[in-house]
Amino acid sequence: MSTAIDSMFERLSEIPLFRGASKDLMERTVGMAKFHFLKYAPGQTIVSAGEPCTHARFILDGSVRISIVNADERFRIGQTLTGPDVISPDFLFGHTTLYPGTATAIGAVNTVQISKNDLTKSCNPTPSSSTTCSTTCR
Repeated sequence: MSTAIDSMFERLSEIPLFRGASKDLMERTVGMAKFHFLKYAPGQTIVSAGEPCTHARFILDGSVRISIVNADERFRIGQTLTGPDVISPDFLFGHTTLYPGTATAIGAVNTVQISKNDLTKSCNPTPSSSTTCSTTCR
């Protein structure tokens, strides 16, 4: 059992949210927030353009293609992300909170996501906690 928990903490320490964080901080954050580990098949859509950005979505394994198309569909911009990376983090707390493009799994992809609400709670220390938030998306 301890090996499985240690393995989970190793995986979480790879994502930008926990980069440089102590195991104690990670344990407190995991205790306060719900993490959803998801798997996507090749070609499966992870998020669609215009969908509300309500979760920080971290790529653990695999590659994701983000395609942004302008309104009249004359121009298309693409970007490939690989783990550990974050899908469109600027839109989680930004002025515009809708995904600008569609993210599609290139091959098999494993992600972990945390809701904006849970992320905010884990980043705001309470009087009984000295939790500080690591830089989420850099």
